[in-house]
Amino acid sequence: MSILDMRILNMALSMEHMVQAFYNTSFRKHSDEEFANQGYPNWVRPRYEQIKQHENEHVAFLYNAIVATGSRAIDACEYSFPDSNSREFVELSEAIEMVATSTYNGAIGQMENKDYARALASIMGVEARHAAWINSAVRKQNPWNTAFETPITMNMAFNFIGNFMMRGSCPSSNNVGDMLPVGVREVSPLAIPERVRPGQAIQISYNSSARAEGNDMYAAFILGTGTLYEKVWEENGQQYVMVPRELQGKGAVYITIVQRSSEPDNGHASSSAASSSSSSASSSSGSGSGSGSSSSSSSAASSSASSSSNRNGGIAWSDAALAFFDSDIVAGPALVMFPFNSKGKPEAEGEDLWNWFGREG
Repeated sequence: MSILDMRILNMALSMEHMVQAFYNTSFRKHSDEEFANQGYPNWVRPRYEQIKQHENEHVAFLYNAIVATGSRAIDACEYSFPDSNSREFVELSEAIEMVATSTYNGAIGQMENKDYARALASIMGVEARHAAWINSAVRKQNPWNTAFETPITMNMAFNFIGNFMMRGSCPSSNNVGDMLPVGVREVSPLAIPERVRPGQAIQISYNSSARAEGNDMYAAFILGTGTLYEKVWEENGQQYVMVPRELQGKGAVYITIVQRSSEPDNGHASSSAASSSSSSASSSSGSGSGSGSSSSSSSAASSSASSSSNRNGGIAWSDAALAFFDSDIVAGPALVMFPFNSKGKPEAEGEDLWNWFGREG
């Protein structure tokens, strides 16, 4: 096994350790009676039992694949999850399964050994089935997003796991620098409003101390068909960004903050956003979303938009949906759902919108 493959498999194992802990701890807290009291049919919880078994098998497979080659497998840490009832468990399970799917999607293209790549693709397919079942059969929303699954970078996956990892709980044998992909590092969390509406400005919050002098900050809105960029602006000491109209009815979208020394290729990064939306952004500071409208955004990614070489220790992803380096990331990710109905039409925003681990307050 190559060093690169070992690092990627350990990243997948790190994700699966967290997912396994979620089902072995959070799921156990919620009884059949509680699921029934929340209005779920009696077949929902037994299906989750099957999902739990799948995740246990994923951990065993990845661990054995790594140690069979004489490499060191990363160990589980201790985790804490915020769900307090079965409904919150279901909501969080959808986010976790969605991110697991995106993690495998981002990892597969980096694998050098095709047998291991096929194994990761097989696991990804199961995780995607989990996410589709939860969001459609259980949550009664869209079972898929766009025609293409969304990949995320290994750094995005690492920081997602960190949201649930208890600080200082990892074994001393877990050497991130030696065991996980090069360039993986902790970045600032990204706080976003509870409700995010396409075509409106929102107030966001993150630690921008990692920003290099002369660089501008952009919000990258990532979905399976491409990445849309919007420039972040500051007003009265607060940070704002316009949410592209094109995201309406697109399902799950990741948001991460990246820094760039120049405007992203083909991306919508209008410098007039701040001035044209100033009044709406000011009025949004209380509610978390402004009333301004977004001008047209265009995809900032194409298969030739980025290379597969490393830069500053970060991985450049050539996937069609990603056009930035891990080393560009300053904050995030956050995850938002823009739901659509069975006719493909956007549903009303509000309680149907999620932002699990990047929520303000």
